[in-house]
Amino acid sequence: MEGALSWAKSLTNAKERSTALEGLADGLIGLDPARQQAIIESIPEGKPRNDFLNRFISRSAYQDPVCAAKMLEFMEPHARQKALSESSLLGQLDGDPELQFRLASSIPSGKYDFKIVESLKAIASINPAKAENLLENLLLGLEPDRQKNILPGFYGDLAGTNGPGALAKARAVADESTRKNVVEAVFNGWAASDADALLAWAKTAEPGEKNQAMPSAIFYKASEDPGAAAKLADAFLQSATKETQATAGGMVASVSNGLFQENPQEAARWVAGLPAGDLLDKGISAVASNWVNSDPVEASVWIRSLPAGSPKDRAVGQLIEGIRESDPTSALAWAGSIGE
Repeated sequence: MEGALSWAKSLTNAKERSTALEGLADGLIGLDPARQQAIIESIPEGKPRNDFLNRFISRSAYQDPVCAAKMLEFMEPHARQKALSESSLLGQLDGDPELQFRLASSIPSGKYDFKIVESLKAIASINPAKAENLLENLLLGLEPDRQKNILPGFYGDLAGTNGPGALAKARAVADESTRKNVVEAVFNGWAASDADALLAWAKTAEPGEKNQAMPSAIFYKASEDPGAAAKLADAFLQSATKETQATAGGMVASVSNGLFQENPQEAARWVAGLPAGDLLDKGISAVASNWVNSDPVEASVWIRSLPAGSPKDRAVGQLIEGIRESDPTSALAWAGSIGE
């Protein structure tokens, strides 16, 4: 290995030298760490070393991901990101979340922020305090855009086991826009884990946070008890401002879907009482999608009964799309008659 390395480094043509060094990278696999480090340090910094290591890391990621990860320390930041992009190294380190976290957080572009979140979740499942400490240190000086990439995922996951604790962390986020995103993620995570607990908390919450929490709680409640969720949604929408209603589209779709699974006619009646506008559109769209898939003939009868307007037009489109491949003749006939 050393003889071939000396020959490669002696080449005067930069391109030939870099190609030769890259070709020798496979010989590094399996050597003891001290020898690996000595060989790497003997290669000139810059492109020759980066190319050599990029080849080595891409080949060794499966065989020895921990070793490959340590080799990244010898690369320049831009080359490190290239090596990670061209290899499966980060994925191979799922069994070592702390090392995975260090690597992902060493990339300043934020490209691997999703891996930061995944590794922090894994660490938190074993040692929550350590994960919190790593996150706090990472956030020092981190711009708001990257905080938006990391904090919602981490604290949203934490809310699944500790809703009040995660909410307290979310409230402490300095940037207002980021804080809003994190609080929303916390309510989603909390509701997904225990919708009833979030509903109970919301009863005594201040109006702003209650308005954020209720759509999430009702969204997940709909999969457990659609009838109860529909009553909660009705009460919420009656007192909600237009601004708050604008955030409730997912809730309406979830309740509509849940009701349809129990009783299509009841779902149709419920969506008919929704406020005109986006929420009515969401409800009709959800019921139409379910009905077209389960019984297009019954769906067509219901769609024909809808009042003229864009929600009906979109439902007609869903019906035609749903039956076009299986029964194109009926699709054309309904397209021509549905608005009559």
